Formats: sequence, structure tokens, C-alpha cells
Amino acid sequence: MGGAFIAVADDVNTLYWNPAGVATAREGIIYFITLTSPDQMGYRHFIGVNKKLDGQGIGFSYIQRIRPWDKAEENWYVVSFGTEIIEGISFGLNYRYKEDKQGGSYNQQDLGFLWRINDNISAGALYQSLNNLRLGISYSNADEGILLSADVYDALDYRRYMIGAEYSLDEWAIRTGLYNKDPTIGIGYNFKRFSFDIAVMFRNTNIVKTSFTYEF
Repeated sequence: MGGAFIAVADDVNTLYWNPAGVATAREGIIYFITLTSPDQMGYRHFIGVNKKLDGQGIGFSYIQRIRPWDKAEENWYVVSFGTEIIEGISFGLNYRYKEDKQGGSYNQQDLGFLWRINDNISAGALYQSLNNLRLGISYSNADEGILLSADVYDALDYRRYMIGAEYSLDEWAIRTGLYNKDPTIGIGYNFKRFSFDIAVMFRNTNIVKTSFTYEF
């Protein structure tokens, strides 16, 4: 969906995109892998699990990535926490420990906000690493199987725009979007609690990702 997920934040993917969603998102475990060109996209492996705890939620994730600027491998270990302060409004925090193969290590934090305005419209924000403000809005209509979303990254700086759309029909979902200027397309299949998804980003070299999810 073109990376536009900050205001969607309704499943285990929220661990990365917006920790505020951990308080209300569907519980599950996910594994995704970049099949081609991880040096262009960065992320090679992502494993995450989330659990709700009576108006609050917690999650753990691991990311292995290749830094685009120097091709060094990094490992991220992340703890996520979210809480619904009143019905429909949640806040969240990511605490991230990062280490690289060159011996460096450092800590980072993300702050998240999510507002379920009504059954169809949500708004969200992520202050990633406390230096990159990302804003998002989404519209969903479950009866028609439609989901639309839009995000702006680096909202206070040079701004990059992400838009996405999903159409669901029975067990299938078709997705498309624009990650800044790079088109994306994907398809997903859900069987009971299991889902399989594959997506392609059309960049200088096409980037293919696939994921497997199990919802509790």
C-alpha cells in the first residue's frame, strides 16, 4: 500500500508503522523477507509479535537491514507499548536498540498517536527516532472491502508522500500505492488465521517482499 499505514495500524504490522496501534490491533505474529535488492529498500528480515492486555498492548520485533548509504548490516531489537487512554484514542512508544557489524550500537525511540475518529476514518502520527514526524489518514469501508490511506513522511522537513489502496473480496486482498514516486502493487490471501502476502515496489531494480502472518 505504498507505505501508507500510520493511520491504518490494525494488525501486527503496527509494531513498525505506529506503536499506538498495539493497544487495539489484531494480535498476531509476522515474518517478512525481502527477496530482491535489500540494499535498495534496507530491510531484509522482519519478525514481530503483539499482544493486547485490557486496553493496552505490548509487542516485540526484530529487524535486520542493510544501510543504503554504506551497505553495513544492522540489527534492530524493538519493544513496543501502546495504551488506549479513552475510547478511540491511543498513544504508543517504541524503544529500539540498534547494533551494526562494525561494532556500533545506539538507542532510539518512536512516539505514536492513533485516533479512530469513527467507524470509517482514522488519523495517526509517528515521531520516528524523535526527528522525523510522519502523519497519516485513512478511510475504510468493511462492507465494501475498501481501504484508502495517505501518509506524509518528514512532515517538518522535505516531505515525502505515500498513498495506498486495498480492495478485499472474501479471502483475497489486492493492494496498490505510491511510495513517494515508486509504484507498488501486492496481493494477499487469508486462510482462517493464516495469511500470505507478496508485494512489489518498482524502483531502479524491482523490490519483492513476501510475508507470512498468523493471528491469534
